[in-house]
Amino acid sequence: RSRLRYVRGDNIELAAFNADDRKEREFQMELGYVVQSGPLKNIGLLARKSIYRNDFPAGAAFRDENQTRFIVQYSLPLW
Repeated sequence: RSRLRYVRGDNIELAAFNADDRKEREFQMELGYVVQSGPLKNIGLLARKSIYRNDFPAGAAFRDENQTRFIVQYSLPLW
C-alpha cells in the first residue's frame, strides 16, 4: 500500500503575532507492506516521510519540520 498527501492552508491569521495572510503546507509519503504468510503473517511495516513548511513569524508554536517514521503494525482478532 502506498499513499501521497498534500495539504495547504492560506490566509491564516495569527492575532497574537499581528500577522495575517500566512501560509502553511505539508507533504506526506507512505509506503507499507503486510506479510501474507509464514511465521510473521499479518505483521505490517509502514514507512512515512513528512515535510511541513510555513511562513509564520519567529516565536510561533509550529515551525518547519521534517519527520521520518517507521511503524510496525499487527492486527489481533478479538473474536
